[in-house]
Amino acid sequence: MDENKAKASKAAKRNVYFLTAAVLIVLVIVMFFTVEEPHKKTTAKDVVGALSNCFLVPGAVIGGIGGLSLIAKCGGYDGITYAFKNFGLHNIFFSNPKQKRTQSFYDYKKEKDEKGRTWLPSFLYVGLGGVAVSVLLLIVYCIL
Repeated sequence: MDENKAKASKAAKRNVYFLTAAVLIVLVIVMFFTVEEPHKKTTAKDVVGALSNCFLVPGAVIGGIGGLSLIAKCGGYDGITYAFKNFGLHNIFFSNPKQKRTQSFYDYKKEKDEKGRTWLPSFLYVGLGGVAVSVLLLIVYCIL
C-alpha cells in the first residue's frame, strides 16, 4: 500500500511541475503577445510571423531551464559548485571563514550521487513544444 502512495505522490509532483511549466510559458507568451501585437497586423503573413516570435523565445527560455537542469542531473556543474562551496565567495558570505573543507571532490560527488539527482523534464518538454509550434508557424510564414 505504501508503494502505491509513493507512486501517486511522485505522479502528483510530476503533474505540479508540468502545470508550473505550462503556466509559466503561457504567461511569457501572453507577455510577448502584448509586445508583438499580432492582432493589429494587417496581413496573414505578418500575423503568423508575430505568433512565431511569441512562441519562440518563451519556448527557448523554458526549454533552457529544463536543459540546464538535465546538465545538473548529469553532474555537469559539480566541479564549479564544489569550488565555490570550498574556495569561493560562498565561504566569505555564508560560512565560518575558519572552517576548512571537510571532504574531497570525489567524496562530494559521491555524496551528491547517493542523495539522488533530479531534473525538470516537464520544463524541457514544454519548452520544446513551444519551439516546435514556433517552427511550424515559421514554415507557414515562409509558405505565405
